[in-house]
Amino acid sequence: MNFIDRNWHKLDDETRKKVQELLASAREHEERKKRLQEKLREQLEKMGRRQG
Repeated sequence: MNFIDRNWHKLDDETRKKVQELLASAREHEERKKRLQEKLREQLEKMGRRQG
């Protein structure tokens, strides 16, 4: 159990909402990062095929 889970019951509604927004933003950031890494990998593969 992580820090947020252990302390969730202590938070007021406004703070809970903010935490949920931050977690959603972090998830979106990770998903965007993964998509960009995949796109970069594909581009590097294409470049490698052209040179080889």
